Amino acid sequence: MSYSNLTIEQQNLIEKFKKEHENTELSDIIINKDTFIDTNINPNISVGYNVSQIYKAYGYDQLPKNISTNVHIAIVIAYHYPNLQYDFNKFCQLNNLPLTTLNIVKINPNTRQVSGWDAEICLDTQWAHAICPYAKISVVEAASASLTDLLIAIQVANSLSPHIISMSWGGSEFSQVTSPFLNVFNSNILYIASSGDTATVEWPASNPNVLCVGGTSLYVNSSGNYQQETTWNYSGCGYSRYFPIPSYQQKNLKTTSKYRATVDISSVGNPYTGCYVYFNGKYNVYGGTSLSAPIIAGTMAIAIAQRLNAKLPALNSNPSSPYGVQNILYNYYKTSGGSIFNDITVGNVGSNVAQIGYDIPTGLGSPRVPIFISYLSSSSGALISRYEYGLVTYIDHHNSVENTRDIQIHVSHNDHDELLRIIGFLEKNKDETFHLHIEPKNASTLTNPLIEKNINENDIPNRISKYVEEITSKHFQS
Repeated sequence: MSYSNLTIEQQNLIEKFKKEHENTELSDIIINKDTFIDTNINPNISVGYNVSQIYKAYGYDQLPKNISTNVHIAIVIAYHYPNLQYDFNKFCQLNNLPLTTLNIVKINPNTRQVSGWDAEICLDTQWAHAICPYAKISVVEAASASLTDLLIAIQVANSLSPHIISMSWGGSEFSQVTSPFLNVFNSNILYIASSGDTATVEWPASNPNVLCVGGTSLYVNSSGNYQQETTWNYSGCGYSRYFPIPSYQQKNLKTTSKYRATVDISSVGNPYTGCYVYFNGKYNVYGGTSLSAPIIAGTMAIAIAQRLNAKLPALNSNPSSPYGVQNILYNYYKTSGGSIFNDITVGNVGSNVAQIGYDIPTGLGSPRVPIFISYLSSSSGALISRYEYGLVTYIDHHNSVENTRDIQIHVSHNDHDELLRIIGFLEKNKDETFHLHIEPKNASTLTNPLIEKNINENDIPNRISKYVEEITSKHFQS
């Protein structure tokens, strides 16, 4: 096979993957785009938003401008659209956005243009850029919409080392969905996927290593301010049939399910309250969770850029990482309520009904952008462990005044009663190690604080976890 603008490393990666999976029937599985297009939408019952209107509705206009950190979003898509850069430029001109050159990675030089996917690629690039105009955007074009080719495209995107990979497509779950050959998600990258437009559960959004984004109906008042969001009745949601419930849901939600719940978070998606996209000489309203996903990708890019400016680690979507965005968001919901989210309580998707707090159709809600970004840009959190007596939750928060990360650890009983509270700080040393200091505030027995003067970042969670276990065993024995 001939390749286009791929490095030797990327070409070898593709050939290795094909050889390893030549006996699997991946190419027989076809993936669907998640763009919902209806050029005949009734203007009497619908509205389309431009960039400035979305900025005002969600509060992006309240964020600081011109952040220079080189944050990088990769968009994985199928097929090729030759006018992508031209339409992107027209969209930027119509919305007073800075122009940028897209990094287009065409895996197969013979990849053809396919109707529907070409509008999809315009929507993804334009709205990721609209939300985070200073992000570098790479577009990785899979040779086709087969599962094999999209998995290859994800791996090529991984090789670019982006901070975020956005995927506005999906397919119905199948019996092999948890197999190792689908495990293409790098632990240091934040993967975002649309939940789908068929009111069912889709992969890759159902994978616990991916942030699953659902779609809503967005309404503003006469001044353009946020008024309400409701469910969109075609938004993908439900419980995975194959992926076990991840720790960030099991330990933070009141659920009896043994399986992964989708969605995690939402944004505007209903095409009747959709957003304008420039495609093929026309400026029309598009929707679907294909709109929701790049909006959230741009939002996360803003948070990552601010974190990098503050010399904090980037976010990812690894459930085992203290910087996994699902850990941070679900921990926040459990310990602090939902104030950084717009709670969506109206509507349903089939039998899944919106309600106060987390719900299946809309997840934790949509971002209340100014405080959502403020929290994500300075915080990280990971559940350390579940012990026989209850749950341990770890949260740290960047203290810009002292240039430290303040630590709070809560040990609860039966998921609600606090038994112990441990506080402290992390201070970064010049050699990139950390000074760690934590101590219990309400233990019934005298316990020495934990002080580590030169601890490596990767060792912090395990060292804290051991200390917590030591304290709690002493506390309960007294």
